Amino acid sequence: MQLADFLSHDVDPSDPASRDPEFIRTVALPAFDALRTYYFRSEIEGVENVPRQRPFIAVANHNGGPVLPDCWVLVSYWWSALGPERPAYAMVHDAALRVPLLRTFLVKVGGLRASPENAEKVFGLGAPLLVYPGGELDCSPARTDAGTCRSDAWNVTGPGGGPPTRPLSTPRANPSA
Repeated sequence: MQLADFLSHDVDPSDPASRDPEFIRTVALPAFDALRTYYFRSEIEGVENVPRQRPFIAVANHNGGPVLPDCWVLVSYWWSALGPERPAYAMVHDAALRVPLLRTFLVKVGGLRASPENAEKVFGLGAPLLVYPGGELDCSPARTDAGTCRSDAWNVTGPGGGPPTRPLSTPRANPSA
């Protein structure tokens, strides 16, 4: 199947059923694995802490501007660790969802419009959720704010008081590779 076939129809950015494991397996994962391995040469620590069978919230911050290299590298590790078939989702800013082909791409890889209602849908499915609580404010922080994550931007509680919290480092470039 061609990439154009995957991107040819509209998707609902508030419907978790729009996530497409076949698209992830055949298009997104190979592309992001190549970026992670050959371009960014990134490493990740703490993968053993990622729950394999229950929901969790992964909280991260954007560090690469609108291109979002941190996001693509992280989801490459995510799919490698959990598999593309396991439902997993990320909250996406409305600005990205206004771009027609980008919208379809993001929703097919598990992106949902960022809202507490959509987060609750994910928790109801028992699936993991990736959030970037600072959104556009963390995307290109001032140098004095680099490495910080705005925790005041979201107030979401999962079932039973929230999914478990485990430390997981964000991917980083490997300068020695």
